[in-house]
Amino acid sequence: MTTKKFSMIFIYAILFVAVVSVAFWIGIVRKTFQTQDGHGDLNRMGSMFFIPSKTPQYKPKEKHKEFYYYLAEGSNEQFDVLTIGDSFSNGGAGAYYEDYLVSNYSLKVINVPQGDYDALTIYYMLKKFGYINRINPKFIIIET
Repeated sequence: MTTKKFSMIFIYAILFVAVVSVAFWIGIVRKTFQTQDGHGDLNRMGSMFFIPSKTPQYKPKEKHKEFYYYLAEGSNEQFDVLTIGDSFSNGGAGAYYEDYLVSNYSLKVINVPQGDYDALTIYYMLKKFGYINRINPKFIIIET
């Protein structure tokens, strides 16, 4: 095989991969960024298009409390459940499981968003600054 023939095959292979990638993006992946079908960031991260659900999104009767509201109020309210985590604990899937616990099990739930630290580091910081004793949770859910 000559150098010229090898170069042409190589260029055609690269062009083929580029065309297939663009077609895949236009045909399938682009839809995941344009539609809000209730699948939240899992839909986007997986670059998958889901058929819209036939059942409606869960609508809670009561809602949990976010940690920053707790701090802003300056209250000493105690909670049954403390949740620390990333997308699932912060409504990334379209609904909050914390609201389900509040509505269906009459638990008082507070959520601490994970932010830039991992969940265990957040827990240790809450413990160090006395918030675990102040909140006095019966259960701590650490989601990673």
